Amino acid sequence: MALSGIRQERAGFPVLQRLRQINWIFAVLLVALAVIGAIELYSVAGGSMEPWARAHLWRFSFALVLFVVVALVDIRFWMAASLPIYGLALGALVVVQL
Repeated sequence: MALSGIRQERAGFPVLQRLRQINWIFAVLLVALAVIGAIELYSVAGGSMEPWARAHLWRFSFALVLFVVVALVDIRFWMAASLPIYGLALGALVVVQL
């Protein structure tokens, strides 16, 4: 009886509970590192966001959203998809050499 209760709880795992399980300390450290990088790029460009700092922040914003989305996907999916993803990555490396 208790085991079936655990399975039912996992089946209805809400997104908010999954968001709480993300390592937010790691995410904050990544944001801090990206901000430091943007400040350095801003400085190198002579006090201008163009050409590097703005592009850096846009790319990082996209990557952070991707980080959260990937963290929300069930680990069993990633385990099942790991070999096909690995094969695609190897195929991409072969294509680069052509």
